[in-house]
Amino acid sequence: MLARHLAVSVRGLQRAFERIVGVGPKWVLQRQRVHRAAELLAVDPTQDLAALAEGVGYYDQAHFTRDFVTATGTTPGAYARRCAASLAALGPGRVADGGGPVRTGRALGGAARGTAART
Repeated sequence: MLARHLAVSVRGLQRAFERIVGVGPKWVLQRQRVHRAAELLAVDPTQDLAALAEGVGYYDQAHFTRDFVTATGTTPGAYARRCAASLAALGPGRVADGGGPVRTGRALGGAARGTAART
């Protein structure tokens, strides 16, 4: 454990993190999970939301949905529907890869189910 290695308490490490970064580690981890989920939904908006929630580190879909709405202002289902509409507008076989140019073919080597390399 990092706190033990640094010879500080866990709470002391959390306080130091918040003082230096400006937000707590819990907030950072929640945002990372939500952003990862949004990336995965953008690639495959048809995936099961409960499985997605588990895949990005949530124990239940309710907590995932609450954090997703807090971070994005929309539910995962509504976000997935917008992503599906955007993908449909791009045409068959074309995918958007998160802000870059549109590519042809499969995105992320089929990694839309939570198996992509961590970014």
